[in-house]
Amino acid sequence: MEEELENTELDLDVLRTNADVAFEMGFYQEALDCYLKLDRTIPNDQSLIFNIIVCLFRLGESMKVIRYCDHVLSLGKEIHKDKLSDIYFYKGICYEMERDYNKAINDFLLYVRLSPKSKFVFSFIGDCYMQLNDPHNAAKSFLEFDENILELMKRYKNREVISLMLDAEIEDKDNPTLFSKVISDGGIEDINSDEYKAYKDIYIKVLEIISSLHVNNENEKSVAHYTRISTAEQLIFNNSSFRLNTILTANDPKEGLDLFGFLNLNETDNDVSSDFQAFIGSFTFNHDSLNQFRLYGKEDDKEATGISLVLNEKFFNRSIVNCVNPSCILDDKRNDDEMNDKKSLFRCIYVDPVSKQLISIGQREKWTFYRENRENIEKADLIIESYREYIDERFNYVKNGLNELKLLIDNLGENKKVNMLSELLLMLRYLTKNMAFKEEQECRVMTIENITKNPNIFPKKGDGGFSQMYINYLTVSDWIEKIYFAPKAKGREMFNTQINRFGLDIECHESTHKIS
Repeated sequence: MEEELENTELDLDVLRTNADVAFEMGFYQEALDCYLKLDRTIPNDQSLIFNIIVCLFRLGESMKVIRYCDHVLSLGKEIHKDKLSDIYFYKGICYEMERDYNKAINDFLLYVRLSPKSKFVFSFIGDCYMQLNDPHNAAKSFLEFDENILELMKRYKNREVISLMLDAEIEDKDNPTLFSKVISDGGIEDINSDEYKAYKDIYIKVLEIISSLHVNNENEKSVAHYTRISTAEQLIFNNSSFRLNTILTANDPKEGLDLFGFLNLNETDNDVSSDFQAFIGSFTFNHDSLNQFRLYGKEDDKEATGISLVLNEKFFNRSIVNCVNPSCILDDKRNDDEMNDKKSLFRCIYVDPVSKQLISIGQREKWTFYRENRENIEKADLIIESYREYIDERFNYVKNGLNELKLLIDNLGENKKVNMLSELLLMLRYLTKNMAFKEEQECRVMTIENITKNPNIFPKKGDGGFSQMYINYLTVSDWIEKIYFAPKAKGREMFNTQINRFGLDIECHESTHKIS
């Protein structure tokens, strides 16, 4: 008898090992079969319960997850708090997948009761309320999670929910935002007033436009940054941080003002507090561009002597994150680690200041697709056609949005508060450029900072002394796919040798362009 028991225990140990190995390798059906055998032999093993739920979930068996969870709960056995909360969370997810949103909300709330610090689940609750066409409870849930309004705008394009969330921001005096601060500084106190509603509508329209400029298309998975070879050496071999610079470094002397003229606002009324500064990192969709090599990365001020660093999508946040640093408004200092968070990438828009029309938005050129698929031109043509439809849709959305924004501002009349508009337009201003620069096909990461409250802003010495500022962002060596050397750049072979010596998987190419 003892020998039989030992053999049984040995068999169970082998079965458990096989199940766990299959689970870790992602062979969920094989793992599930083993776990279910163990579950029949060792009922109420809580580690088994969780793994069975995960296997069923990974296999897409949402109703089986729900039934199994209900079965476990019906046994009346004592379940550890963490495991119990997991059961309700997976039930909620599966009910949401089955479009039974009320039951999903109920299980998510039970999860919150057991895990009150896990605020992320309110995002799921908000999604369920959106499906139930209940914007008021959706807004409350999203606010509980502190959901990013820009990301919500992209996800739902629902003005009512955004409007309710902005109203709540005004009423929350303990956690001011850029919007609530602008409204407060503008002397608007009644959120039921026509004046408040007018400026809120303008801000919502700005958010709609910005969210539509987020770069997340499947054909835009890498972008290039043009810089000097000496700077690239610091970034790659010394692991220096990529810098976000003040807009003062831009090549357009009217940077940030083009939108003002476009919207019939006087550029001289650009009355944003000097405490607010935009810090940007510039990229382009064109990896090997002679135009960019002539303008940027010049060693000793000589054209086409720089380098193009091609970074993959993992350098950026594929979701939309807030471009405004909360320390712009709050008095407390920001955590030093926050600048390590990945930022979102946005395409620039190009306007004609004379006709006051949108001319183009940042995008890939046709030739980049042909080079990428030069062995299959027919495939390239199909990709170009699909991409063109996407860009045209984005362009038309932005064009209509800008025209609506212009009308909303015109409707304010002569008594418009330009200082308020200037700050509400802050993010969009620094994504708007003169059409003279449209060949650059630029996209940017951006953060709006209060230079009096962020200790991580540093002065940068130029030819005329300390005239610029920067913020250290992420290191780049892990995200660089390839490098292009400008036609007149020197030292490519030595640079490539260094890359190999450091064990980096980065391709080095000479530019295909020639210049005399």
